[in-house]
Amino acid sequence: MAFQLTVTLQEVDPPIWRRVHVRADATLEQVHEVIQVAMGWENYHLWRFGPVMFGDLCGEYPADTILETVVGQPGDRLGYVYDFGDHWIHHITVGKVITLPRAGSVYPRCSAGNRACPPEDCGGPLGYEETLKALRSRKGWRYQQARELCGTRFDPEAFDRQAVNTALAALSPSTIACHTAGGTQ
Repeated sequence: MAFQLTVTLQEVDPPIWRRVHVRADATLEQVHEVIQVAMGWENYHLWRFGPVMFGDLCGEYPADTILETVVGQPGDRLGYVYDFGDHWIHHITVGKVITLPRAGSVYPRCSAGNRACPPEDCGGPLGYEETLKALRSRKGWRYQQARELCGTRFDPEAFDRQAVNTALAALSPSTIACHTAGGTQ
């Protein structure tokens, strides 16, 4: 069994999101690895999962929790915070439950997404908004600072699903499994 999850970065407009397919028996630590790769984070900071209430996490699930024990049907939600300083909140919503994966299906994988991940340590949603304003202005010290943070080729509208899937394929073998209609190979 697998889940189609939509991971949406909160407080950023236009939205930054990814649709990923993850094994239901993955641990939250493995889901964290998938989110890091799919979103484009660099795994520098602390993180946690928990239930979502009023838009924020309330509580915490241990890293070794199995995904299917905290979500199980379409519409179920889970929260993920990355970088306790910048406080990047991600809402994770189950879109589909895939009970009989097609032969040769590989997990995890990314089937869709929108926009580039913010650069690490840019100051959270408000800092990212200021960084984008500075990049659009193309002048002044804030522009120079934003260029140093983002690099010269940063495109906030860019998303490369193929590159994400290549990186997901390189995850540890315990995170990836090939499934057939009859079960795990």
